Amino acid sequence: GRCMEPVTDVNNICPKCNEYAFQCSICCSAVRGACTWCPLCGHGGHVDHMMQWFQRQKVCPTGCGCICMLVKPPTSPRTNY
Repeated sequence: GRCMEPVTDVNNICPKCNEYAFQCSICCSAVRGACTWCPLCGHGGHVDHMMQWFQRQKVCPTGCGCICMLVKPPTSPRTNY
């Protein structure tokens, strides 16, 4: 969550602040389903939002300056985009 406490809950909810731990860097909504993130900066979000962003942009949508490489969650085979 926003409190930066580690989350071990299978539902991805922080026990301290009761918010979803992973939020989309594009729409700022909680990511509850398919997601992707950058292993370099750790930012990411909903797969469709991130893919649309990187069709037109090269840097992270958060403004951190990272030239991101997106990966799928570890539950599926890792694929760089």
